[in-house]
Amino acid sequence: MFRQYKLHNYSFLLVAAVITISVIGIMVIGSAQQSSQIRQMAGLVIGVIAMLVLSLIDYTWILRFHWVMYIVGCGLLLAVLLIGEEVGGATRWIRIGIQFQPSDLMKLILILFFADFFARYENRINTVSVILSSLILAGIPLLLIYREPDMSTTIITALVFCVIIFAAGLSFRIIFSILAVSFIGAISIRFLRINTRRVLSDQLELNLKNVAQEHVDTIEAKLAHYEKYIEFLTDSIENMYANEEELISYGKTVSPPTGTHEYELYRIFASSKLREA
Repeated sequence: MFRQYKLHNYSFLLVAAVITISVIGIMVIGSAQQSSQIRQMAGLVIGVIAMLVLSLIDYTWILRFHWVMYIVGCGLLLAVLLIGEEVGGATRWIRIGIQFQPSDLMKLILILFFADFFARYENRINTVSVILSSLILAGIPLLLIYREPDMSTTIITALVFCVIIFAAGLSFRIIFSILAVSFIGAISIRFLRINTRRVLSDQLELNLKNVAQEHVDTIEAKLAHYEKYIEFLTDSIENMYANEEELISYGKTVSPPTGTHEYELYRIFASSKLREA
């Protein structure tokens, strides 16, 4: 389980680099939110201790439990979607005694898992079955992380997987083929989105014009109808009263019956004539 290290073989430079980068990160976080700095420093201390302890353990012993780690990691990611805490519109954290982000832990688990997976199938790394199996195994946690949603961690985890499968000995022919297909697919999707937006925009503009024209036609038809109706009422009033005096007298003295639109319009018309006089 534990390795017998010779002190001069221990990678102190790597440990110093990790601690330095972590300290810089804590300083940056502290400049933005000082209240979180103490918690980040405590996390650094715990992380360094865990790193030193794990570095003394034979990694081949750890890899015996690669399937257990993978299943536990996927279970934690699924638990985030079910009982996770939502912060800023995303559900990325889970509280089991302590609050932590399983997607960060899953990155480490995938490194260990695929290190053992590709080591077992080293001679078959370029076969379709191994490639598809690795894509499915990587796709499950990637999908769960994406659903949180956490796009940045999804992209980083996918890049980690790409580096691992490349380091495992994936053929350059397959790599370039995948890159070519991905490039063509990305361009096709881009053009498809642009054309779809253009078609939808043109269709929306045409629909708006049609709706607007329908409203204009309806209003013009109503105005024409009202104009004819007013002309009819005007002719009726002028024929009813032989001269302007009778019309003005009607507007002054006559109280038209209520509830009849024609008489109401008569009154309005007579009142307007009265004001003109």
